[in-house]
Amino acid sequence: MENSLPLITAHAGCMHTPPNSIENALQGIQAGADIIEVDVNATKDGVAVLFHDPYIRLDAHRKARIDELTFEELHAITATSSLDSHPRPPKITRLGDVLDLVQRFRKTVNLDLKSPACLKPMAEAVRSRDMVDDVLISGCRKEHAVYVKQRYPDFQVLLNADESPADDSGYADYIARTCRDAIAAACCGINMNYKDCRREMLFYARLRCLPVLVWTVDTVEEMEKFIAAGVHSMTTNEVDTLFRFKEQMDSKNPEGQ
Repeated sequence: MENSLPLITAHAGCMHTPPNSIENALQGIQAGADIIEVDVNATKDGVAVLFHDPYIRLDAHRKARIDELTFEELHAITATSSLDSHPRPPKITRLGDVLDLVQRFRKTVNLDLKSPACLKPMAEAVRSRDMVDDVLISGCRKEHAVYVKQRYPDFQVLLNADESPADDSGYADYIARTCRDAIAAACCGINMNYKDCRREMLFYARLRCLPVLVWTVDTVEEMEKFIAAGVHSMTTNEVDTLFRFKEQMDSKNPEGQ
């Protein structure tokens, strides 16, 4: 019988590494992650890069938008030795470089899209490596998920769930709406903040064949809780901790029963 323990998704910046870097991805892989998450943006000249924010800080008083800089300009900002900003902008990594790494280790990559401009260069980078089946697209609310699926129907897209209502009485409607939106957008699953995920959500989604992935779970107590609840994947900064915890649980239940 197939083991029901969740997959491990390495968060961008896991294991105390620079976020959205080759080191980040490699550390996640070596620590036992099944999926590597990175944030994707795009430069003015259409290069898909790993970067979370829409802008990069130049110094304490100035910043520039990623999509208004060419890749060479962006690279120069982080490479120049005269830059004295605090904190120093991270080294820029091309999406293609991390895709090559993930492909070499035969892992899956979760591409968290941060701007509409990154969609086309992202798809080109993935398709040029024949990696469509090894990619999950996240960062998409319903309208964006529909947009992505209409243009790239062969890509697997996760619906990013809205924040759950503060009033518990509205949670049942929230569950139904989230699953309905995922199905309408032809999404392969639901990606959500662990704080918004309850057993009721997991049960309702499971009945509709929708896996639920949660982020970002960093304590053993929460890991144990969501393993018991039956989530499909947990995104974590503490990849090695979750991997060891899964190993311990697996050794107690070798048949996956």
